[in-house]
Order: sequence, then C-alpha cells, then structure tokens
Amino acid sequence: MNLKKLKELKFDNNDIYILENYAEKVLINDNYEGLIFFDYLMDKLQRLSIINDLTVYSVYKKFDDGSVLLYCLEDEQMVLVDINKLYFCVISLVEIGQDVIFSPVYYWHSDVLVLVTFSGDFYLYNFALTVLEKISNDEVQKICPDYFDFWKTCKEYNLERVYSNKYAFVFKKNLKVIGYFNAKTGKNISVNNMSNGWHDVESNGEAFVFVHEEKLEVIMQEKKIIIEPELSYSFLRVRFLTTDTIAVLSSNRSDSTKCIINTYQIIKMTA
Repeated sequence: MNLKKLKELKFDNNDIYILENYAEKVLINDNYEGLIFFDYLMDKLQRLSIINDLTVYSVYKKFDDGSVLLYCLEDEQMVLVDINKLYFCVISLVEIGQDVIFSPVYYWHSDVLVLVTFSGDFYLYNFALTVLEKISNDEVQKICPDYFDFWKTCKEYNLERVYSNKYAFVFKKNLKVIGYFNAKTGKNISVNNMSNGWHDVESNGEAFVFVHEEKLEVIMQEKKIIIEPELSYSFLRVRFLTTDTIAVLSSNRSDSTKCIINTYQIIKMTA
C-alpha cells in the first residue's frame, strides 16, 4: 500500500471545521457564514452565503441529489440547503429544545427525511410546513423498515462514524479494536494496530484512516502508512471521497483561519 498526494489547497482566512463529501462534491464551511463546494478534483464550484454566526454541529446528506441539512444545535435550528438551486430554508428547533440531540443515524430518500434522537425519538420532516414532526416507532417501520432495522442494530454498538446511506458504520469494539460493519452485506472487518490518541476515523470497508493531531495513520489489513502534517499544523478531519481517495483537513495551531486540505490516493500493492 502507498499514498499518492494528488492536490493541496491552502486557505488563509477561513476557520474550517467542516469537511464532508456527498453527490461527488466536497463541502466545507465558509467561516461562520455559509458553505463552499468543490468537485472531487478540489476545483471550486460554488460559494453559498447563508446566515451570520452559523455554527454547524453535524451534516445530513441526501445522496441522490444536491441537498444537505445543517444541524445547528446551539442555535436551535437546522438549515436545509439545495445546492443545485442555491436555495436554503431555516428550520426552527426552538419548540424541540437543546436537550433533544439528533444522532447521525438518519434516513433521507426522495421526499422522506427521518431523524432520530440519541434517546430514540423519531422525527419526520414535513417539507410543506418546514417543520419536524414527532412520529412513532410503528410509523417509522412502515415508512422505512430497512432504516428502522439499521437503527436497532446501531444501538448494539459503540459508534464512531455512521454511513447511513450504506447502512454501515465504524464502531469501537474495545480500547484496542476498531471495526467496520455493513448491515446490508454483513461485511465485518476490524483493526487493532492503530496507536492511541486519535480523534477522528474513516473507513471505506477495506482501509481505516485514523486522525491524530500530529499524524495520520492509514491502515489496510496489516499494512500501515503514517504521514505528518505541515510544520505548525495539526490534522483535524479526514473523509473518503471515493473508494481510494481521501481528503485531509489540517489547521494552523496558532491561527485557526489558516487551513490546508490535501487529497491522497490510496494505492493497493499487488503481489
């Protein structure tokens, strides 16, 4: 296994903390005001201004078109963004409150968007009224039975990363073992040769990438590659763009508005 560096983008005035992929696009925050979109070659496509002081807790993605839902927990709101139309809609969560926290396990296909809280309460988004409506477990089973079964499976694991569109997740088996499980295919793999201290992890079902501030560990079977950030920078996030390409976000330790995004290709070596 080898890593081939593909591209590097440097930002001098953007406190980047969001790095997501979806619908063949890469999404980052534009400071605390909006979003910037790139293609997988990291060529800029669009910039969308949304609202001032935008702080995003998590991102829900609709993979069959250009929509994302920004979950802004502290602001008690969500922002539904249609990238293709450059349109957004703010959804108030004031009536739900900050004590209700939505999990990363969700269902979003066509015009059906179902979210679930960490306490197991389900909500259906009403696109006509732009509100979230609480629904019962029985209703969820009727609307999206596969998703409901996936949610029940997720409750049995200590989740680290969820890929709801694939019905898969990365989980922590114990302090020494991290696994990947696909509930659709039954694929279950694990690694135990990562070092302690990582704060972010990604997997494509074959390779695992562990993010430490001072290093990045790419592990496939028993093979491991370690890369270090640029001097005075720390690694923050990693995301798979394709099955063999990753994007890595790092930030300057003394100035968070100076950031770097590198993309790498993971090359499997054949015998």
